[in-house]
Amino acid sequence: RGLMYKFSQNKDMLELLVKTGNAELREDSFKDKYWGGLIKGSSNMLGIMLMQLRDNYVKSKVVFLEGSGLEPIKI
Repeated sequence: RGLMYKFSQNKDMLELLVKTGNAELREDSFKDKYWGGLIKGSSNMLGIMLMQLRDNYVKSKVVFLEGSGLEPIKI
């Protein structure tokens, strides 16, 4: 929910996210195996959610996370 609101309310950040194209995004953390993406075997959940937001927005022009149960936010 926080990511959806953050990117729907800050168009500059949304533009930067879209400009990452198809790049794999990872949180730069060697301490957090769940949210981070640099530790071997980490989940990279923040990176996955950001890539999902980016891809969904590029395809539909709405900000949403699949499976979240939250209504998409139109920009």
